Amino acid sequence: MVAPCQTTQPKGRSHLTKRKHPDEPSPQDDSPSIGCKRQRTDKPSLQGSCSGSEPSWQYPPIFWDRLSSIPLIPSAVEELQRRIYTPPPFPSRPTAQNLSQIATRELARFARHGGPDLRDLRGYPQPIRRHRPADTMNSPPQHQGANATDPSTMPTPVTTPTKPTTNAYHAGFEQHLIDHEVHPPTFASQGPEWAEIMEALDRRRPSLSPSLFSSTNFDTFRARNFAAKNEAAVLRAVIPTITGPIEADPLCLPNAQFTKLKPLTDGTIVPAKPDFYYGADPKDLDRSIRDELAGDIIPSAWEDRPMVPNFFLEVKGPKGTSGVATLQACYDGALGSRAMHRFSGLVESYWNY
Repeated sequence: MVAPCQTTQPKGRSHLTKRKHPDEPSPQDDSPSIGCKRQRTDKPSLQGSCSGSEPSWQYPPIFWDRLSSIPLIPSAVEELQRRIYTPPPFPSRPTAQNLSQIATRELARFARHGGPDLRDLRGYPQPIRRHRPADTMNSPPQHQGANATDPSTMPTPVTTPTKPTTNAYHAGFEQHLIDHEVHPPTFASQGPEWAEIMEALDRRRPSLSPSLFSSTNFDTFRARNFAAKNEAAVLRAVIPTITGPIEADPLCLPNAQFTKLKPLTDGTIVPAKPDFYYGADPKDLDRSIRDELAGDIIPSAWEDRPMVPNFFLEVKGPKGTSGVATLQACYDGALGSRAMHRFSGLVESYWNY
């Protein structure tokens, strides 16, 4: 299943060390080999990157607050449960810095004879939490007395398999793109260039010559396609037959995450990571253009990689879904369209000048 769409080097450690101040962060905090650092819940974060698996995106609460319509999906239900069972923060106690001079004088006058008798407040219990934590929802009540339920008479809960990792590309992601004027291919609104695109697709093309791709080659391709059981196998064994050897094309880069591009929307969604993307040779772009359009045309911190991404390929294995591939291709294509639009606009302004 293929969905095409057109549109850091590690730091070295010195052998010299200095005495570390107690307040200074440890240099091991930035090392991925030690472990993942705890992430704040109010910011988007990537999960699963420490284990080497495909990371999943943890959407921040503001992502759901800004949706014009929240779909009924597992991620939305989990966010609702988190909000229901998260206890509200206790109000902070006033400190001496918050007291005015008048209040300070009144307090001193009130306490000049030792203050009030507070012995009745000794042993006063802590405030009762109004919300039960999520991990205690299924625990039986701990009542004492004759009405207490015997745990041995309660039904044994049925164990369910562990829920798979939530995919970052779901109906909420699609609604987020639509809210930011990034529409999927099935959207009713079509741009003025739609007729030109359809005309180019309708043109007849010559068939693949048997001298270039024999029946034996086709049988081998079909066998590899049938044997590919996951996305990685499709990328490794099937796609090169269609695109040619990727290693031979310096302007094509596989599996690169766009970490340096400016967010397409509001910064709450996962960075794009196309299976393949094609771009321009950095040597062909003037340094001034690269500096001015860095956040729009340079997808990676490695400046020797292709820039101005303009053609993308998203691949799924037999168990993948075409819906996810379509959302990924739509997202990739919007980033590529922005890059080409910004690049062409700057070049045109240079020519006019």
